[in-house]
Amino acid sequence: MKLKELLLSTDFNALVPYLKKEGDLFIRQYREAYDILCHLTPANDSKIKYPKIIVEWHTPDEGFEDEEPYINVHNCEGDLWECNVSKEVVVADNCKLNKEEVVAKILWSCTFYGYTPQTTKEDFENRIEHKMHTLYGLRARRLEQRLYFNYLPGNAKRESIYVKKLSGRDSFSLSSEEWDYCHKRMKKASRIKKKRDRRLKKRIDDLDHKEKYEYLRVKFLGGKGIAWHDMDFIYDGYHMFLTQMETHTYGEMSRVNYVKMLTSYNEQETEKEFIGLQKLVVVCRASSASSLTGKETKEIKDIFKQLVGNAELMFGTIEDDSFGSELHLTILSQTSKKRTTVSDYD
Repeated sequence: MKLKELLLSTDFNALVPYLKKEGDLFIRQYREAYDILCHLTPANDSKIKYPKIIVEWHTPDEGFEDEEPYINVHNCEGDLWECNVSKEVVVADNCKLNKEEVVAKILWSCTFYGYTPQTTKEDFENRIEHKMHTLYGLRARRLEQRLYFNYLPGNAKRESIYVKKLSGRDSFSLSSEEWDYCHKRMKKASRIKKKRDRRLKKRIDDLDHKEKYEYLRVKFLGGKGIAWHDMDFIYDGYHMFLTQMETHTYGEMSRVNYVKMLTSYNEQETEKEFIGLQKLVVVCRASSASSLTGKETKEIKDIFKQLVGNAELMFGTIEDDSFGSELHLTILSQTSKKRTTVSDYD
């Protein structure tokens, strides 16, 4: 049976107990991925390199005998979702799993790099391209380049700059030999140069800190309801959790009801997503052609008011044509627990 057929024959609510065992994502995020996969048009078989998703036991490799065996999903993680839904699902004879357990494990594998195309794209930009989003980050990368280029020979500097410009990336890259060369020279540097390097590293750390928090601020600006100084609380030092939510209605239900359905899964979570909050910031993006009506805005605000209880709710809207007729919500929750980093679950 192909993956799409398997998904369509499985009720999502029957998957919930098994998805909770898989962990990593909230149930509502698995629901978004499930709905997208169910409505995707499968890719042409000729474009698929590995036509089968294989579910089987993985035994420990040599040298890792202490590792416990586990069930692994092959030819799914990291592949295009259009290709995955077109693949045949093959379960090994020694895997005594019911249909719901198989689907739950495949869903976990499909969502390893993101539970929607948008989150997958952002994950790629952050992990692979190291994309900078503000002038603070760009300045930090330039200083980092200066720090290491002080120890590189001229030909290596020119090559690294050329590759950086060619790829269009904000950060530079060096070969392992060049890194070793840099670190060796840095160890042998004079006291004056080491003091200079320490000052540079301190400046880079400060700029990276500003990059993280100012990009967080920018995510919530550009529309109505939230002003620049409303986001000053991000520097208060409390624990913050940044996440996203999208509607995937496909004309089968209203956008408001879809948001209501996603938030209702909070009650089934082992560790609830919206609990112990002192502030919740929500910005809702909608296209100009399918803009939020006054009624929709009120109903979505009411949904989140019920979630936060006595905590402060800040709600804003932004016009963004990237999401067609659907809604995209960026959500930042702040708890009363002291912490100095942003926890990002995308």
